[in-house]
Amino acid sequence: GGCCPDPRFITEHTALTLRHGLTTWRVLSGFPHYKLIDKVSDVEAVLIPRPTILHRLRRINVLPKMVYGDQDSVYKIALSPDCRTLAVIYHSGCLTLWEMPSFRLTKSWQLTEQQGHSEINPQYAKEVVIRQNKLGPAAIDVWAQRIIDVNWWSDSALIIARVSGALSVCDVVTLNNLLGDSCEWLDPGPRIHQAHGGGFVGLECEVRTQAVKRRLLSGEDEQSRQADDTDDDEDDDDDLSVMHRSTKYIRQMMYYVTESQRFQPPRKKPRMSHRLFRLITLRSTTPEELFARRLEHEEYGEALALAKTYGLDCDLVYHQQWRKSEVSLATIQDYLSKISKRRLVLHECLERVPGNLDATRELLEFGLRGTDLEALVSVGSTEDHGGFILSDFDHYYAVDDDDADGGGAHRSHLEIEEAAKMKRKQAENELLEQIDLNELTLEQKELCRTRLKLLQYLDRLSTYEEILGGRNVAYERFNHDFFKSFRSLNVIELACNFARSGDWKALDVLFTYHADDLHLHRLAILSNFPETIYPKDYEILLPEASDDQGTVKDLDSYRWREQDWVENVALEHPPFDEVSLLYPTDDSLAYKQRPLTLATVTKWYREHAVQIEGNSKLIDCSLQLVELGIKRGIEGLQNLHDDLLTMESLIYDSKTVDDISLEEFCKRSNLEKLKLITHGWSPADYIKNFRTWSRPFLQRCDRVDPSASHRLMYDYLVGMATDDLTVVQLVFAQSKPDVEAPILTDECVMMRTALHSIYSCQRNDQLNLAFDILQCLPLRGSRQLSVDEISYHDAVDQLEYHLAGADILERNGLPKPVVFLRESQKDEEQARNMLIHVTRHAARRDPPLDEIG
Repeated sequence: GGCCPDPRFITEHTALTLRHGLTTWRVLSGFPHYKLIDKVSDVEAVLIPRPTILHRLRRINVLPKMVYGDQDSVYKIALSPDCRTLAVIYHSGCLTLWEMPSFRLTKSWQLTEQQGHSEINPQYAKEVVIRQNKLGPAAIDVWAQRIIDVNWWSDSALIIARVSGALSVCDVVTLNNLLGDSCEWLDPGPRIHQAHGGGFVGLECEVRTQAVKRRLLSGEDEQSRQADDTDDDEDDDDDLSVMHRSTKYIRQMMYYVTESQRFQPPRKKPRMSHRLFRLITLRSTTPEELFARRLEHEEYGEALALAKTYGLDCDLVYHQQWRKSEVSLATIQDYLSKISKRRLVLHECLERVPGNLDATRELLEFGLRGTDLEALVSVGSTEDHGGFILSDFDHYYAVDDDDADGGGAHRSHLEIEEAAKMKRKQAENELLEQIDLNELTLEQKELCRTRLKLLQYLDRLSTYEEILGGRNVAYERFNHDFFKSFRSLNVIELACNFARSGDWKALDVLFTYHADDLHLHRLAILSNFPETIYPKDYEILLPEASDDQGTVKDLDSYRWREQDWVENVALEHPPFDEVSLLYPTDDSLAYKQRPLTLATVTKWYREHAVQIEGNSKLIDCSLQLVELGIKRGIEGLQNLHDDLLTMESLIYDSKTVDDISLEEFCKRSNLEKLKLITHGWSPADYIKNFRTWSRPFLQRCDRVDPSASHRLMYDYLVGMATDDLTVVQLVFAQSKPDVEAPILTDECVMMRTALHSIYSCQRNDQLNLAFDILQCLPLRGSRQLSVDEISYHDAVDQLEYHLAGADILERNGLPKPVVFLRESQKDEEQARNMLIHVTRHAARRDPPLDEIG
């Protein structure tokens, strides 16, 4: 190949090959080894004109090429594998195909006729756009669009490489790119080899230019160096305008002509170029493999073009775009809505949880639109091919102008919404008439299950939004990882989890908006609150008696939406074992009740209070629960309340007992409880402690039985007197009429208690205490006495005689308990023996006894 002749010297007799710069040579065995076959005559030879001033200016690139015409030339030729076609490329970017060996021109494409010639290398796209914005069409680099190398892929396909780095495999008939709508990209100026074994080798060179900083010369100041750098920067600017370019060319021409320092170009900053050569192998592949590779490299436009060209699955492209993008209304419309397979779309709507609340709602509502009655009718038809059908909600909700004007020219927004709902309901009824919900196919049932799950997820989303604190706050606090498990768990299990974590606000929301599932298990769910949490925190959830006798108030309940048609379809749901979760024992099944009765609620309060104290040993938590129950009108809790108050004083105040449970304490009698209260008291602190802790206990007992405190004190003091009269004496000392707030106030009770206490004492060394007790008893007085009072006074008189006798025996060396005298007063033998002992003891006294004794 060579240069094409100048058009001024081409005649009609000039060979076609010569016109296109092609000549034919024969190989010789000797010198000069080649011989031209089609020799051009002297007349047809290309005359080279004498160089003029314009030629000289062009040699130094002073004048643009447009001043003198371009002379095209062959840049490269490539022979096809079957040696029947020759491909020729020119410096102008032209491509020609010649039939061999006849050298008949078969195809020719100018640069602008070639598909994809104007594509821009993505690596430099930003720079090209900036240049075009500044300079307009003049910034287009035609040289980068030209073909720099050509070779053969097969006998019918060419491999074309352009200066810009574009690489394509083109058909020799149409020059269409067989790789798709866009080409492959290498670094600018690649070289290619002929294909062999289903692939070919390409060579690319990556060039990186880096400015080299000059050291400051001895005679050069900083200002001069900065001026040079400024000139260099201006010189390196590729985005100069036409005026700047013209000025630059004129300065170069004047310097070349005059060699004056005035026109000397500015010194250029030295630069260092780094070249990295890469040898790349490109192999042939099937459309499926190329399609998969495009998807892997996220080249979605080319993958979609391949899918449409070769009949591949376009859903894979949209699905991957959908999975790689954040969920929003735009991505739903651009990607998900274009997927044709119903199962794939609904699976994405069910399984994917976006990162924000609005996108989650949009995705679920989009899935609901694909599972409405229109889709159900279509699935049941014979023409269904598994395609996704998007129901037109706007059509249902739209109200025509005639309908809107029918009720008057001015209809409120609520009236328009109500009309839209009625219209949608009418459309639903029309579609429901076409379907027998009791005779659905398997595909239709699966569609109904999907719709039910989408409705559940949408309800849970509204519930989660309410738990987070409302729409504005929920948008910031939304946690898609938590919501993914929140929407899937059974609502009973969710309620138990919130109760165990102590989140009563979230549990209140669940009780409000999921009442149908939770109210039956209300008491069992409340039992899951930790024992360490004060019941005051979740007081709003505790059962409360209603104004009607024997009934309990229900919690307020609402629904997020109206009942959907799919909820009337009989479908099998996976079973949930709430018994093992909520009712570990058979007795606890009694709490599975709706509506609740007062008897059941009372039982729950009692057992839960015992459970709280037993597991946590926190009396105040149990006491607070019972107090809240009493406040909310639950009957039958007063005795438990009293026992808790008593235990509270035992454990927290008097600290006499610390190892008894509420269940064990409730089983004990009041006398045993009183003994626990007074256990370990010293005589010095007894009265103070008694007034502080025992008296409130006795008063609580009197609220149940008015005479309970008298019986308790009698039994307690008589029991204490068996071993010691000290406590009894202290109590009677604080029961005198002149004492403020006496312990024992009833005279008969005092005398009865004193009599039995003294007579029950088995000790013979506490006679002085018995006399002190006797001194505390009331006198007969002048008022009229009852029969019981007379009887007790007579018994006290008799006690006085017994005490006097016991005193005589003690002074004569024969100490006896008082009860001994009462039991032996009718025993003559015992009396004779005591007199003998006393007489002998008196005879041995020194000094002897006188008449007074």
